[in-house]
Amino acid sequence: MLMMSGVVATLLLLQGPVPQAPGVCGSDTAAVSTFFHQFMSTLPPALKVPRASFVLVCGGHPAYATGYGKTAAGDDVDPARTIFRAASNGKLVVATSALQLAERGMWRLSDDVNQYLPEAARLENGSFQHPVTIDALLTHTAGFENRMAGSVALPADRVTLAEFFSRPPHRVVAPGVEVSYSNVGIALAGYLVEIRAGKPFSQYAADEIFVPLGMSRSSFDQPPPADWTSDLADGPPDRSRNVVFNPYPAGSLVTTPLDMGRFIAAHLNGGALDSTAGGGRVLATSTIALMHASHWRADPSVPGVAYGFFEGEINGHRTLFHTGDSGDHSVVFLLPDDGAGFYLVFTGSDEQTALREQFTAHFMDRFFPNAAAEVVSPPVPASLPVTQLSGVYRTAAYSRSNFEKLQAIFAQVRVRPGERGGIALTPPGASSPIQLRPAGGVTFRGDSGEVVAFRRDSSGRVVGLMVSGSIWDPGSWDRIGPLEDGRLHLLLLAGIALVSLLRIMVWPAIALVQRSRQTRAPRTPEERKWWRWSAVAPALLLLAPISALGTAFLSFTHPLRAIPRAVTVLEVVLVMATISGILLLLPAIRAWRYGWLSPARRVHLTLLAAAFVLLAPFLYYWRLLPV
Repeated sequence: MLMMSGVVATLLLLQGPVPQAPGVCGSDTAAVSTFFHQFMSTLPPALKVPRASFVLVCGGHPAYATGYGKTAAGDDVDPARTIFRAASNGKLVVATSALQLAERGMWRLSDDVNQYLPEAARLENGSFQHPVTIDALLTHTAGFENRMAGSVALPADRVTLAEFFSRPPHRVVAPGVEVSYSNVGIALAGYLVEIRAGKPFSQYAADEIFVPLGMSRSSFDQPPPADWTSDLADGPPDRSRNVVFNPYPAGSLVTTPLDMGRFIAAHLNGGALDSTAGGGRVLATSTIALMHASHWRADPSVPGVAYGFFEGEINGHRTLFHTGDSGDHSVVFLLPDDGAGFYLVFTGSDEQTALREQFTAHFMDRFFPNAAAEVVSPPVPASLPVTQLSGVYRTAAYSRSNFEKLQAIFAQVRVRPGERGGIALTPPGASSPIQLRPAGGVTFRGDSGEVVAFRRDSSGRVVGLMVSGSIWDPGSWDRIGPLEDGRLHLLLLAGIALVSLLRIMVWPAIALVQRSRQTRAPRTPEERKWWRWSAVAPALLLLAPISALGTAFLSFTHPLRAIPRAVTVLEVVLVMATISGILLLLPAIRAWRYGWLSPARRVHLTLLAAAFVLLAPFLYYWRLLPV
């Protein structure tokens, strides 16, 4: 980890607005138009989307804007009128607002957030030596637990920031140790702006960001203003899509592509639009330089995090970017040293977000190719043997305190020795690994822009890694031991399910055959009682997910409200199954002592008891018990 000093920012302060890129930002935008429309028209079927929009920004103004496809209402996509969900790109507005207050002397970014929070919302420092600061919120390094339950809600269940933070978020990692994308952290920054400004954040953003920049069709209101409904790209929300995000403003921004172009222009032009775009200013040039500087890196040689923005490097050009996903998918992309940037937004499925990466790569290759001749140099050996880096790493962005932790069973990457002294990293769900070459120290780079930097503790032991890419949000991954490996846990769960299914389905079938052939062995009443009891735990285990689904479907309410009830039912039935199964230890022991049951049944009864004994710590570890 590297917390960047003020030296980089100080050097940047002297630069002012950078000159716009001469190639892509020339007076003739025909090449850009041709590029965009050819790209969209030649996408493979899997990436075909119904609508999109693109805005090119040059210096202090949007230089070119276009639409593709039709809105849900059947109108042509209009960059100045059609409203898309910018979603998490609203985090950039929060960061800009926080920098405004710092610029006005209303706080320092190094201040403890508890200085400004009401008593009910103050964070518990617990065993952590350092408090959470405002700049840690803006770099996603505050160390909060990542919970999603309740983040998508019905409009009637919308909560204010004060209501949301009346229960302070749970801290799980010391500030500054690792980067973990945090809706809660950015929302807390928005709440602090709200407190210091004395007005709701949505109103502050409108007054201090949107109005000065002429962003007249941008809003954090949930739902969006009623008179905009007909211009929503995917139409008025139906029952399933009529939702709000808690806590806003982390994912609730709606805006037009051209409005986002104006926001990007201000960032590329030292905090203000140029005279052709109205000249509105939101930050001083020096503050923009500070915001765009690196403030956290896993290693000095790899891209990291600015305030609000993530860093990247493509074709030798430093980039700043942020993405948004909420039915509409988008990317804010800046080339701060080249004075150019763009906003791309499209409607599509989550599986189609690869379009974003492909567009960015093609755009850069077309308009910002690597100017320097490519020099093939021998790889720099890693400072540690690759075998010491091998292992399983789990995402740091997961819940530690509720059922959502179960998602982390799949959120793992595997590292093993790769080709030519590099590493082979297998992402979650991938069938083949990504090969990365050594780049010095404990840093590795891939051919498609992937960057992996390993993290060591004070003793030098490798404890984690950070992954980033061309427009990938950087994320930290923690090294886990063999007993925490998701594959082991899935194997255990499969074994428990198998012995349970055998008891419920196979043994009754065998009993029917024996009865029809009159070959059934006589049993004592005690044997019959315990053998019948041995079916209770497997039946409850198999009934648990069915009960949860039944609760959700029969709640006669919106699925978002039914989920908590369904989870509660699931947990209660799992507890009943676990207790019933552990009680099988008694008849299993007695069966071996007194020769009860046939040898096969005796073995199966023992396996059942052992399975449910192991199920208890499994449920506890994955937070599937109501405790």
